[in-house]
Amino acid sequence: MGAVQKRYDIPARTFYYQPDWAPDGSALAFTDTDYNIWTVSTSTGLAMKIDTDRYAHPNRTFNPTWSPDSRYLAYAKQQDSHFKSVFIHDTQAGTTHHVTQGLADIISPIFDQSGKYLYYLVSTDYGLTSGWLDMSSYDPSVTRSLFLTLLQEDGRSPLLPSSDDEEITEDEKDNS
Repeated sequence: MGAVQKRYDIPARTFYYQPDWAPDGSALAFTDTDYNIWTVSTSTGLAMKIDTDRYAHPNRTFNPTWSPDSRYLAYAKQQDSHFKSVFIHDTQAGTTHHVTQGLADIISPIFDQSGKYLYYLVSTDYGLTSGWLDMSSYDPSVTRSLFLTLLQEDGRSPLLPSSDDEEITEDEKDNS
């Protein structure tokens, strides 16, 4: 019969959603019913509240995801406009950075495996559906496009155009 190997106490007594283990197993991130993001350190058992979404919405997209190095958490949080923006929390420094401007609705941020890019889904036609208590918000359809943010100052976009010019080898130069 199985036994509890380790127990972590969380200060808030509520329901929890979307647990996501850090890739190195050092922590667990999750959200709760009150729209808080929590992390729990597996070495110390310390539970920390990272951020709180001020607006309740049935479209729960506040779920954090870890960077490949287990240092950063990315998540989408509602702004006063009711559009969601991307935030990145640095678990070592304890700082949070607002990554996108809030001019479109953004969901599902996720790091690529190299940690060089942050991908997310963006909608510029979400506005008509943001009033979820109003029946007029049910009919409009929402479309989303894939966007990315470079996470390194010297990084290069994978979407830059490339030349279709052929390279001339040294042998071809000599024969001309």
